[in-house]
Amino acid sequence: MMRYMSHLLTIALVVVPVLAWKYIQAGDRAEISEALQRQIGYCWQGVDDLSEAAKIDVVLQFSLGRDGALESDLTIIDPSIKSQQSMSDVSAIGRAVDAVSKCAPYNLPANKYKIWDQVEVRIGPKLVNLAS
Repeated sequence: MMRYMSHLLTIALVVVPVLAWKYIQAGDRAEISEALQRQIGYCWQGVDDLSEAAKIDVVLQFSLGRDGALESDLTIIDPSIKSQQSMSDVSAIGRAVDAVSKCAPYNLPANKYKIWDQVEVRIGPKLVNLAS
């Protein structure tokens, strides 16, 4: 399963309004991002078997409890769900949702809970830069 981890390229944390983002230490952001990437990457099935058009990034948002368990339903931020979405897009979205769901509860540093209580992750094969 670990062979797909390289496809999980970006984990972005949604923690505070953008104006306050600069006050969270870069080391803390990196530590949480790497932990989530490693754990979700282990559960992610990848998209290698899908068509090129279906190899999309999926952005999900969710809340975690202090024990690392999912506390909210996963919200699909991107791609936006359309009634005429292709089955391959739905497959990529389903795989991202499954990976996040299967890997919970997450093993994250309890003393940094305020950083990871609300999470937004980008899962997919495309390289994306964080904008914060």
